[in-house]
Amino acid sequence: MSAGGRLPADFPDLVADAIDDGETEICLHRADMFAAIDNTVVLPGYVRVDAAAYFVVDNQARLQLNIENLTDQTYYLNADGNTNISPGYPRAVRVALITRF
Repeated sequence: MSAGGRLPADFPDLVADAIDDGETEICLHRADMFAAIDNTVVLPGYVRVDAAAYFVVDNQARLQLNIENLTDQTYYLNADGNTNISPGYPRAVRVALITRF
């Protein structure tokens, strides 16, 4: 707690991750948190689900597909005060070819 008994901003009570292979975050949960130290605006908690798939082409190449925010949920990442609130990203899809040489 801060002076005056208020909770700090941008500091949720709970953050939890589920990771499938040590590299890929597949589920992120964050509890409600305050936008500023005055504790008047609350950023709602959320659960964001991601997905990843890998395909080994050969010994030197791997094809990778990542989807972030699979359910296209609206969420808020952080805030710099009560009126400067940053929304989370909408669904994002990335494809990559990773090679070694």
